[in-house]
Amino acid sequence: MASKKKSKKKDKVFNDRPRKIFRKIIPTGEVVFGVFFIGFVLLMGIWFAMRRDDFDPGERDVAIEVLIAQSVEDHLYEPPLLRWVDPALRGTAGPVTQDLGPFPASIVGNGWETAGRLQEFDETNLYEKINGQETQYKAYGFQYMYFLSITNPAEGLDVSIELYDMGTFQNALGIFAAQRSEGSRVESRESVFYYLTEVGVLGIIDTYYFKMTGSDSHAALDQLALRFVADIPARATGTGETPDSFLVLSQGLQLDFQDIQYVKEDVFQYDFAEEFWFGNAGTDSPVKYFIHESEDAEAARSLFDQILEEHLYEFSLVEQEGTDVFLKHEFLKSFATLNQSGKWVYGLEGVPTEELARQTLSAFQEILLGDAVPAFDESGELLDTEL
Repeated sequence: MASKKKSKKKDKVFNDRPRKIFRKIIPTGEVVFGVFFIGFVLLMGIWFAMRRDDFDPGERDVAIEVLIAQSVEDHLYEPPLLRWVDPALRGTAGPVTQDLGPFPASIVGNGWETAGRLQEFDETNLYEKINGQETQYKAYGFQYMYFLSITNPAEGLDVSIELYDMGTFQNALGIFAAQRSEGSRVESRESVFYYLTEVGVLGIIDTYYFKMTGSDSHAALDQLALRFVADIPARATGTGETPDSFLVLSQGLQLDFQDIQYVKEDVFQYDFAEEFWFGNAGTDSPVKYFIHESEDAEAARSLFDQILEEHLYEFSLVEQEGTDVFLKHEFLKSFATLNQSGKWVYGLEGVPTEELARQTLSAFQEILLGDAVPAFDESGELLDTEL
């Protein structure tokens, strides 16, 4: 039985067959309409070409007198403009009352008044106020934030005040050091460390970091900032204790506040190194101290070994006696030390010569481990017990 082959017919996109006119008669009316329509289009094109830019808006605009005559006079009541006040801030009688929370009462009065209610933020909603920066605050142990807006209508000034509870003194110092301008001169008043900006003030007190930002620079704003610094200690009282590491740098080594820095994580760019204190020996000196207080001697030794292992990728070993190590940077040719004793991991960076490194380390160890400065209490007074 013969097999049948199936023929495949290809579908064509275009029809290649010649055109055929199937209509034998074209009506006279259709011809007349075609001729008339083509003539109309030609005449309209000729008219457009002749007119071109010949246009006078005055011929077609409605006269202003006609518009005025046809307008309707508005007799709606127009109340006088008053400053809006949140109803929740009004008392049953008398002037507006405001709960300032931890902010001193001296920030209002003398031309200054509140421009809104006191706002409070925690970890769950901090992004609503400082979206984009919240991760930096949370990295330093953010706990709570108070926000208040005040205004001085006579001077045309608007000011926002932020007060952050960072949980510990070192967290407050860390965020303060991260946000203050490089080269700014930090001043102190009682327990407040601060520096004035062109439009406000930044500072810390105990576990709190505060920031005041105005809409413009003005003498009235400077006075407000200084008044805030003077009165905030009576309002913002934290429970944090001043760490011994900070006291060693500030009291023992007599370093200026602006030369002390707290780094919470990724110290030396090592993800395992956390909570180190650094202190610059002076503005004209490249030498930098660092110190870390571990939970115990075993944890300190483990951290010491890890740091030394990583350091040896960038430094050459000059000398090691137990946990006292002298290093020299392969590229910078500066000297550094890495030391561990008890719960302390400490050392030096950026020392120009080996001799200076040995002298500086000896003085550092005398303060940290010897009898020169045994310890400090919270007020900075010396104690008899060893660090």
